[in-house]
Amino acid sequence: MQSSINKQKLGLIQAALEVLLNLHNDNYSKFLRVFVRSYSAPISRNALPDPTPVNVVVEITIQDISDISALAGTFVIDFWISAIWMDSRLQFFHLDPCRRNLSLDHDMEPKLWSPNVCVVNSKSTKVHDSPKPNILLMIFPNGTTWLNYRISLIFESYSFNVAEVTLQWLTWSPVSTVKADFSLPDFKMSNITYGRNVERYTAGFWHRLFVTIHFDRLYGFYILQMYMPTYISVFISWIAFWMDTRALPARITLSVSSLMALTFQ
Repeated sequence: MQSSINKQKLGLIQAALEVLLNLHNDNYSKFLRVFVRSYSAPISRNALPDPTPVNVVVEITIQDISDISALAGTFVIDFWISAIWMDSRLQFFHLDPCRRNLSLDHDMEPKLWSPNVCVVNSKSTKVHDSPKPNILLMIFPNGTTWLNYRISLIFESYSFNVAEVTLQWLTWSPVSTVKADFSLPDFKMSNITYGRNVERYTAGFWHRLFVTIHFDRLYGFYILQMYMPTYISVFISWIAFWMDTRALPARITLSVSSLMALTFQ
């Protein structure tokens, strides 16, 4: 008897939780519709949030560095980039005073104005999409917008010059790393520096944020992988000097083997 009563209570609690959850989802959906409508009705996503230059604070977190090519001067880097700015049109005090922030899906990002911060000296840039695009969009009640991408390092606003958008680094820890050291076979990261320049183009002046990653070459790798095999191949080729001059096939085989070892090592 007691067991059946407990099951009934549990069923009532589950039903009440489902009702509350559905009510919360309905209220949130209505709030989001009103919020988007109030933002997009009078203005366009291409319009600047303010007539004065919009100050955009940038932060990056390096997750991994791989595939460094000393000959091509390239490397592959996996990092998060965050851009924070104020857009007074996104204030929602009057819609929901109790809500602390809005965490929106990546589908909402194209509907809002953004400074379009890009990586200038990249050969290719890709936003991670496992299982969906790794984009975080968070809006606070006063209109502060936080946009975060995870992409695979010079930054500037592609669309807006300094008269419209100003870029600056985050005041605390603007460039950080997830790991203290990255496992690279022939290089070791020694230091990271950053700064800001003003670049002049035909269309005006642009703020440019730059990051310089310093690497130290690990000489042990090159000694074992490059110098030692080369020396050994040269020493082996000297054996031909001690061979009988009439042993022509052996001398040719040894010389060809040494040349191939030097060429394809």
